[in-house]
Amino acid sequence: MYKAFLSVVLAVIVGLSSSSVLAIASQDLPVRVVVKPKLKAQSSIGSGYRTLRFSGDPEEVIKSLQETGLYSLVELDVVVSNNPPVKSQSGFKEFFFDNVPYNLISEEGFAGLTVLNDEHFAGQYSWMHYNTDFTGASREFKSGSNILKAYSAVEPNNTVDVVVLDGGFPAPGYTTDIAFAADSYDFTTLNSKRDAVYYEDDLNGCDHGYGVASILGAVANNGVGGAGMGEFSITAGKVLSCDVGYLSDSADALRWAAGGETEYYAYDEANDTWYWEVVPAREKVADVVNMSLGGESYECPDYMQEAVDFAISQGTTVVVAAGNDNLDASQFAPANCRGVITVGALELGGAKADFSNFGENVDVAALGVEVSAACAYGEGCWWSGTSFASPLVAGQLAMIKSEVPELSPAEVEYLLKQTANPFNMDLADNIDNSCAAGRCGAGVTDAFAFLEAAREFDAGSLFSIRHVLQDEECPEALFLNATGQSLRLCEMYEATLGLPDDTVSHYELYRVPVSESILSTEFGELIASSNSVKLVLGDIDSSEYRYGVKACMDDVCAAELVELNTNSISKPASCTGI
Repeated sequence: MYKAFLSVVLAVIVGLSSSSVLAIASQDLPVRVVVKPKLKAQSSIGSGYRTLRFSGDPEEVIKSLQETGLYSLVELDVVVSNNPPVKSQSGFKEFFFDNVPYNLISEEGFAGLTVLNDEHFAGQYSWMHYNTDFTGASREFKSGSNILKAYSAVEPNNTVDVVVLDGGFPAPGYTTDIAFAADSYDFTTLNSKRDAVYYEDDLNGCDHGYGVASILGAVANNGVGGAGMGEFSITAGKVLSCDVGYLSDSADALRWAAGGETEYYAYDEANDTWYWEVVPAREKVADVVNMSLGGESYECPDYMQEAVDFAISQGTTVVVAAGNDNLDASQFAPANCRGVITVGALELGGAKADFSNFGENVDVAALGVEVSAACAYGEGCWWSGTSFASPLVAGQLAMIKSEVPELSPAEVEYLLKQTANPFNMDLADNIDNSCAAGRCGAGVTDAFAFLEAAREFDAGSLFSIRHVLQDEECPEALFLNATGQSLRLCEMYEATLGLPDDTVSHYELYRVPVSESILSTEFGELIASSNSVKLVLGDIDSSEYRYGVKACMDDVCAAELVELNTNSISKPASCTGI
């Protein structure tokens, strides 16, 4: 009864029959709204959101739907694209930096490291050291992310699950350099129902997802194509019909990638009827999701934000491209969604790429000009766009999680930002390529520094609370001078709140009752604030509370709490009876 009623709403409120809606879809991209019914059908699963197509003025239709009183939320379904970047066929061509040819296979670019034998590896400039000084050049190369050093040092102990939400994937057997997991799926609802046919029959002019995925997961050191950053499981989630689609499809795909079930309103052309179709949940939860897409939206729509929140709650880190419009990223979704890692693009010298979006929503940046990646030509291409900076960062996260899988999304974001290198301000000759005043995020990602910090975290030396007498040699004078002798050492604890960082003015420490499933300031209590990464405490109870920290710069603090490890708070035997 309820499901049938939605068809009535579609026909009466919007003024369209099912067949006319389909006719719109077969022509130009139809306008859609996303609604959340107040009365959810018993068989409905997933997010609870539904999409309706219509013609006419969007504001009038949204108003009409709101006035029915049937929906708790009515939003426009944002049209998204991969904002087609600049692409040129490569083979391999020599580039020049200050009129000096540069190549990864050089002492300057890879000093002390063993290079890979992949055909196009010599063009993967982001794998270089961050601060490469090419002989004869008048300035430094500062867009390298130190990926090869991390790749050479990382010790994988698990297979990381990476999902790429995009469009333009190759069919099985198209290439031997990358294989997509068997659960890859098509989530587009533009002109067809969802199914397992995630690939394009013809990649020419429609190979964006192929290029993005190759940066992450191309087989390394096999003499073919380029090199990916690890032996990850790569799942393709088709959310764009070649290069355009709806954000609601991306939201459903993100929920699915993180282990959730989704349901959508499908059309049966033969019987001219609409029905509910379920996409079963995956058997695994993605560790990392990359979304190199976006659309204009001055706020992150609720249906997208809820999908992001669900993914984060499942332990999935979501990485998105900032966009290629040279505008504030706050105007585009999903780049403006809370909790995602938004990536801006740099040019080869390390200045902001003149097309890259910018602003407070951008978290970090990576090379986004002349990025070597796969394409339909078969010889590899040079791509430019934040679409290709984003998988460079997602790949670094996946590589580190292959050794330290326990990192939560909040911990990943914190360590990524804290280990980033400074931007090259010397090259900014105008505002369009300046990274001043936080326009490009925390800095240029450094995969090796991130790996070292993740290892410290895994060893319990970062984000931890420990009893001050855990070590054999305790600096008693330090603690007594800090707190006064009224508080005995046996009742004292030391909190390590992160890595030293000049961009952090202070840290806020919260405690959250263990009865709360989510570590959030919403359920917690601020118990201390510190200008230092070290803090002495006198009242810790891990049986009743979990503890989390957020870094702040003046009045602006990180959105999520990073949980502190409390495995070392037990009092030593010497404190028994004191």
